Amino acid sequence: MEIIERLMDQEYRYGDPEYSKLGKEASAISATLSAQLDESGKKLMEELLDIEMQRNVLVQEDAFTIGVCTGVMFMCEVCEVLDQG
Repeated sequence: MEIIERLMDQEYRYGDPEYSKLGKEASAISATLSAQLDESGKKLMEELLDIEMQRNVLVQEDAFTIGVCTGVMFMCEVCEVLDQG
């Protein structure tokens, strides 16, 4: 049950500390750019950021699914080898 609990841990910081560092850099750039844009430009920037977030979520979901399926297939192969041996 330990693995399932770890996967369900909502507070685990994947990719840290690099992820947090890049997030701070992205926020700073976004704030600087936002200060230079008119309302139309700000709206376009927000739309772009939303699309990029959606793309990242899709990649994460696919990576998770592929990882789980690979792990299950690996365990099935291990069980087959153990059963034969």
